[in-house]
Amino acid sequence: MTQELRVHLLQLDITAWTSLGSLPGCIALYVGMPVILWSRNLCTDLGVANGSQGIVRGLYTNICEFGFTYCTCALVEFPSSQVSIPGLLGSIFPVTLILWSFTTLPAGTTDVSTKLPIQPAFAITGHSAQGKTLPNVIVDLHEGGFGAYVAASHTCSRQGLCIMLPVTIDQLNKPLPYDLLQEMKCLHQLEHNTYIRHGFAEGALVNVIDPESERELPPKKLQGKFIAPKGSSQWKLSCGF
Repeated sequence: MTQELRVHLLQLDITAWTSLGSLPGCIALYVGMPVILWSRNLCTDLGVANGSQGIVRGLYTNICEFGFTYCTCALVEFPSSQVSIPGLLGSIFPVTLILWSFTTLPAGTTDVSTKLPIQPAFAITGHSAQGKTLPNVIVDLHEGGFGAYVAASHTCSRQGLCIMLPVTIDQLNKPLPYDLLQEMKCLHQLEHNTYIRHGFAEGALVNVIDPESERELPPKKLQGKFIAPKGSSQWKLSCGF
């Protein structure tokens, strides 16, 4: 491998490969940096698993043949973990290099590289926050609905929640998406028919709606007029348009 090829590999944008277990080619690490363990369950019983958040407390480095300094081991403190390793203070766990291979340009070049399975954790998505208890959370709740609930409900205390801008009750109580309401209605109808068919309830079978259909969309009001949903003949008849 040449130095030019090593630089090319370190600068690759592999964000689209996350489903394959990819990690950034190059990240800057420092002692005290918040990080998140990524794509690895090192010790689930001790709480050192995929998505665990920690703080870098120590770094061991080496220099490759091309003069690049790289990290061989990071001592990461996982505050919520029960880790206790002799010689290491508190809940510190050594995160070492892992192996990941991929193929990239130049054509036919295959590189087997090693990386630390951690990423910066200055900010995380709402999906990553699910299942976690965080000491401090800074959020914008204007989206309302499920996103606002997830963002605001994972802090340890009221004092640890910082809301960026004023928010109203109407913004928080955002109506459920129409697609979700239709899907729930369809499931309730299927449940009803299942009970009837198997003798667990009495009554008539109901027609099950197509949750992906636009025929039951409510009319939209535009400049004082009701506009029928696309492909909906029933609204054309009832509204007279």
